[in-house]
Amino acid sequence: MALFYFFFYNLSMKNIIYLLSLIFLFVACGSPDGDGANTIDGVTDDEHRIFVSSGSYTGNMGGVDAADANCQSLAESAGLSRTYKAILSTSSSNATDSDRISLVGAIYIINQNGDKTLIAASREDFWGTTNSIELIENVDVDEQLAQVSGARVWTGTGSDGATVPAEHCNGWTSTAGTGFYGLTNQANSEWIESNSDNCSNTNRIYCISQQE
Repeated sequence: MALFYFFFYNLSMKNIIYLLSLIFLFVACGSPDGDGANTIDGVTDDEHRIFVSSGSYTGNMGGVDAADANCQSLAESAGLSRTYKAILSTSSSNATDSDRISLVGAIYIINQNGDKTLIAASREDFWGTTNSIELIENVDVDEQLAQVSGARVWTGTGSDGATVPAEHCNGWTSTAGTGFYGLTNQANSEWIESNSDNCSNTNRIYCISQQE
């Protein structure tokens, strides 16, 4: 202890300030999320970010791969760096399929203040298998952090993540027929399975980050 006091006593005030600055910088940067986890796009490695698209599309998006590309383009335009996919189902693919959308942890929106807001604590909660098909909050923020209230969002998907039969605009490749949509001002099952709309109309899509 005496050696410690001697060391600081013999340092100039300028050197003491410099040393304390280094200590502060080490503490602040040593743990990006407070627990050693990396934070990308506002969420940690084992979490997911979801947003509703700022753009609107007819039911003919060119298929789910093209819809994924739309999500990715919007994410990159907002400075996001993760891989994003559209929450869409078709006759051959359910949104809940692990090779379609892979979810491993909690799902968040990032609000207008840049803060995380929990949507669902787990994959099971998100797809309504453990919490009576209700989310914690509405998915009502786009990739630019703008609030989107009461908008229709193409899904073709039920709250369990499975396809709503014949309600997916022929695999999101046609403006004929109808497709199921959800609502951004709902946290119950209507967030994803509210009603059907003509495929010639334009609606938004939900985009969610994948595990890197």
